[in-house]
Amino acid sequence: AEGPVPAPLRGLLRGGGRRTAGGGAAGLLDAISGADPEEVERLLLDLVRTEAATVLGHASAAAVDVHKSLLDLGFDSLTSVELRNRLSVATGLRLPATVVFDYPTVTTMAGHLRAELAPDGAATAVGMLEELGRLETGLDRLSLDGVSRARLTAGLERLQAKLAETAPPTLDKIAGTADDGLADLLVGAG
Repeated sequence: AEGPVPAPLRGLLRGGGRRTAGGGAAGLLDAISGADPEEVERLLLDLVRTEAATVLGHASAAAVDVHKSLLDLGFDSLTSVELRNRLSVATGLRLPATVVFDYPTVTTMAGHLRAELAPDGAATAVGMLEELGRLETGLDRLSLDGVSRARLTAGLERLQAKLAETAPPTLDKIAGTADDGLADLLVGAG
């Protein structure tokens, strides 16, 4: 009986022990300690992508779209638990069985791992984009009444206003500023 082996059974057929990322949790923690936030994000994204590809039986991590829902990539409850187990071994974290459903893409999962492994790390643009992706995925599945929609819209507008406050001046803003106000505008951008 040859042919493709269902993903949940592949782990049973492999010889030897489980492969862990760079020596398991200790290796991963060594790799991320002292690394800049972007490098930590890259390492964790690579980890989740590689483990997801392994669980799904892909020869290469490149076969896993980091922005696509893991469920759409072929994960089910059994493969989700296998991914959770592999990530737990690799990170040393106790992850819930629902982690694939709570963090439905490779990027959101990597962002969650980053938050758990380096909670004191400064937020980065990539991390924020991961969170926005998670929110967007959640909105796709959400049915809102008028009051809830208004509250959610108000919250998003507050975030947008906060982002606009911290944004550096745009060319339009600079072009529309009189010469005497230009120095103040540029000094405030630093």
